[in-house]
Amino acid sequence: DNDQYVNFFCSPCDENYIPLLNLTFIAGRNFNPLLESDKEAYIVNEAFVKQHNMENPLEESMDGKKIIGVVKDFAFQSLHNPIKPMAFTYLFEWSWMYAVKFTGDNEKQVKEIIKDTCREISGSEVGVNYLDDKMNQLYIKDRRFNKIFTILSVLAIFISVLGLIGLISFEAGRRFKEIGIRDRKST
Repeated sequence: DNDQYVNFFCSPCDENYIPLLNLTFIAGRNFNPLLESDKEAYIVNEAFVKQHNMENPLEESMDGKKIIGVVKDFAFQSLHNPIKPMAFTYLFEWSWMYAVKFTGDNEKQVKEIIKDTCREISGSEVGVNYLDDKMNQLYIKDRRFNKIFTILSVLAIFISVLGLIGLISFEAGRRFKEIGIRDRKST
């Protein structure tokens, strides 16, 4: 707005997405499918509000779209990155991406149910990815570094212990003669 370039991440969603991710509102409200005005609105995170110096974000708008809610900051990238500005827009039509939350150990069965349901709706094959897998991919380098660091630490401790054993055996061998000489004098 006001001929200013605004850069932020934007995610289309519906009224169920924010509760599904357990995001917490600190101001405003969630999308309401019964309100036509929500189809042209944003929900933003705290980083968005801070970056754009908004004192009352619920009274602001961008590109003619009103901000109706502010959620607490959450990590949507690797924790190596600072939390960046994020906005949600209301997408009330069928999307190319869905988020499904399930509990239990039947991952394969749930995956097949999701694939079958989406195949019925869209008529084409879909890919199912787990958020846990996506998050794990963000930290592969950290795990590799952790393994290397652990191996090198164990190796360093092992070498230290060998040095300590060598020093102890050297001192024991040197003092063995002293002990033997003292024993002979005392008898």
